[in-house]
Amino acid sequence: MAQDISLKNKFDSIIFDLDGTLWDSTANVAVAWQAVKEQVDFIKDDITQKDVQGITGLTYTAIFEHLFPYLNEDKRTEFKSLASVSELETLSRLGGDLYPKLEETLEYLSHNYK
Repeated sequence: MAQDISLKNKFDSIIFDLDGTLWDSTANVAVAWQAVKEQVDFIKDDITQKDVQGITGLTYTAIFEHLFPYLNEDKRTEFKSLASVSELETLSRLGGDLYPKLEETLEYLSHNYK
């Protein structure tokens, strides 16, 4: 007897993490962090979209350790705190770029899942 291994018979819902799964927010995250860089006097280099793309998937703490290894823990924590607020404000205003075929994919999935 064939065993049904499809997800449809095991799960009725799918939950997505928005950032990095449904849209690319790296450009606007870079804008947000760069704005904070302009407010403080201890970040050496500009923060670019390429920088943000390079740390995707790291924890928030690891991100700032990677980007700013020359900062002491207090300065890194200060920047991280300011950056998180700026990031949330910027993304709530500007969002990110939806990945190709996202709408079609969600439409397809909506017929089988909640």
